[in-house]
Amino acid sequence: MSPAGPGAEPVDLGHGVLVSPAAEAGWTVTSRSLYLHWHPRCAAHPGTAVCFQGEMYEAEDFETLPDGGWRWRLVAWIEGEVARTVAYLGAERVEELAAVSADDARRRKACRWLVALLPLSGLLPQRTQQRLEREVGFPASRATVVSALCEIGLGALSVLQLLVLAAQGGWFLPPFTRWLVVVGPVLLVEGLIRHRLESALDQPVGSLFLAPLAAFEKRVAAGPRPEDLRPTVVSWDPAGAMLELTTVEPRADWVEGGVLRFRGQTYRLVSRLPRLERLVYRFEAVAEGAPCTLQLKPAEQGAAQGPSRSGPGILETMWRSLLMSLAPAELQERWFAPHGTSPLLVTLVCAGFEVFGSGVNLLADPARGGWALVDLAVLLDGAVRLLLAAVRRGPAGSALGLALVPLYRRWVATLPPVAAGSP
Repeated sequence: MSPAGPGAEPVDLGHGVLVSPAAEAGWTVTSRSLYLHWHPRCAAHPGTAVCFQGEMYEAEDFETLPDGGWRWRLVAWIEGEVARTVAYLGAERVEELAAVSADDARRRKACRWLVALLPLSGLLPQRTQQRLEREVGFPASRATVVSALCEIGLGALSVLQLLVLAAQGGWFLPPFTRWLVVVGPVLLVEGLIRHRLESALDQPVGSLFLAPLAAFEKRVAAGPRPEDLRPTVVSWDPAGAMLELTTVEPRADWVEGGVLRFRGQTYRLVSRLPRLERLVYRFEAVAEGAPCTLQLKPAEQGAAQGPSRSGPGILETMWRSLLMSLAPAELQERWFAPHGTSPLLVTLVCAGFEVFGSGVNLLADPARGGWALVDLAVLLDGAVRLLLAAVRRGPAGSALGLALVPLYRRWVATLPPVAAGSP
């Protein structure tokens, strides 16, 4: 062990952290990239207690370097002073801080990209926005508001342009502006609904157009994830009788005054404080024999707590039902029966829109090359579906939905079994 003072050797802890002997007894800690979260003495309150090479020191002075980085001065800890928080300084601790700093930098970079695309990222499904908010700090509610306002503005402009064009040249409009008949009002109405829901629920609301992405989003647990409840050690000094643990999500089972057993010693929870998007729990040692009321390991989430996976929201259900109208007949029956909807009615409405929309496009501009062939294919598909529905008196699938059959089966598998004798 090297004594503190001018004769001691500098210690390089890696990642730009260098511990050098001070002119007087003590150490100077210089860090070029990692902020160590030490605080100097303030009035009667001592600075952060730092344990280095088995000795206790106090962070007496702090300065920001002109060329980047920070410098702390450590002096010997005053005997008899109470050290409520002890920070350890060593190569392992620096490695942990570097990993945390790199992870924070990655999250900030990802968040900057998402914020730059706020009008688009706010259209993502609700679960996706909530996951991004939890993982990288994405402003989900703000993104919903921005994207909803963009939808309202674009939808209102489209409707206004549609009315002007219709007044000038009738309803048979050029190919591009024909889409305004559907897209403009839908954007306007959806933007108003999403903005209203966000204001009422204070939660992000995704767009109906991107709701299919929720099918590929991993289901999140109804409660906190086990890894977010698992505590990690911030500081621990058996001699100082202090312990600090941290978790990402709050531990509802850890109440102040509760007693915890940690590495052969007994501690009582005295406080919990937020720190860097985490919760830090402070414990103090108590006499042996006190009954333990807190568990270090988070409780298992059993079946008694209810289902662990959340179901689709109303917007996602609406979008799934719209896509299911193109599914094969047997999958339509399996999907719409639990929802109290007639599959035959769904086929008639969907096929009727196919025939009507493609027919209007062909009559408006029959010489459109490849687009005319697309309209003709949609017209034939809708006509065949109407014919099959009339003959079978039941639903008929679309050729357009054959590519989505694996996704349809995945959705149907999540439905509850149909009781015998039910329609």
